[in-house]
Amino acid sequence: MLKRRRRQNIDKEMLFELLLCQFVS
Repeated sequence: MLKRRRRQNIDKEMLFELLLCQFVS
């Protein structure tokens, strides 16, 4: 359960990074 939750968190962080990358681009 914890691992699954962590995986979802990583997904959210990845999305955030993608958004940041687009913003910086």
